[in-house]
Amino acid sequence: MSIGTFGNIYSDELITATELNRQPGRVLDKALERPVTITRNDQSFALLRREEVTFLVKAATQSKAVFEALTVAFFCYWERKSVLNILMDG
Repeated sequence: MSIGTFGNIYSDELITATELNRQPGRVLDKALERPVTITRNDQSFALLRREEVTFLVKAATQSKAVFEALTVAFFCYWERKSVLNILMDG
């Protein structure tokens, strides 16, 4: 599953809570194919397969780890550069 699958997650079909209550099978069938937004009053809920949520959580976790590693590397680079500049100027 590629991250591109979720590129248009908010262009999904809107289903009311009433529709979900009246036709749960039809709504679940739609959710098998792509995310569905269920609306109730001014609230919105996402309905999607558990495998898709697992993928999104893993991707977010990995992205966070990469960001943290890059932040440390960037800090170390600038710290080393600063020390070298002090040594060269001193």
